[in-house]
Amino acid sequence: TCSSDGTDRCLSVDYIELFCRIDDVVRDNSLYLDSKLRLEVICRLVGTNRTYASRAIGAKYKNFSEYLNLLRLEYFVLVILSKPFHLFDTIDCDDMAISCGFKNRRSFDRALLRASGLTYSQVRKDLYNFRQNFYAKILPISSSRSSPSEAFPPRLLLHLRSHSFK
Repeated sequence: TCSSDGTDRCLSVDYIELFCRIDDVVRDNSLYLDSKLRLEVICRLVGTNRTYASRAIGAKYKNFSEYLNLLRLEYFVLVILSKPFHLFDTIDCDDMAISCGFKNRRSFDRALLRASGLTYSQVRKDLYNFRQNFYAKILPISSSRSSPSEAFPPRLLLHLRSHSFK
């Protein structure tokens, strides 16, 4: 598979398989929720070295940080879509950032803004419309998903799909 970003990089089957193993370990163990997670930890769990792991992740993502941040944002979206409106209003941004695996509010807001065009404050101010827009735009696209609570923000979903091996 060749990359679609205009470069001539082609992904070897080995890197694709390695990324899938990495992704399975990270997702299955919710490792992305650890703000201190390092690539070396994942390498030990998967049984590879830092160079191969970095190349496997780099074949689809800008870097390891971008990969982790997108997983953390997936988790954030699942959290906000599963919470009742009144409970979400009581969650502080710092607490949300840390519970999603970010080191602090600033890194959380920056990642969220890059992926979706929204800050946490914007999401909180208009949660009802935020949820309604998700359902209206995502459900037709993600009909294979098992429930509406698994929907992602449109821009985030498109970004995730463009970086998915599966």
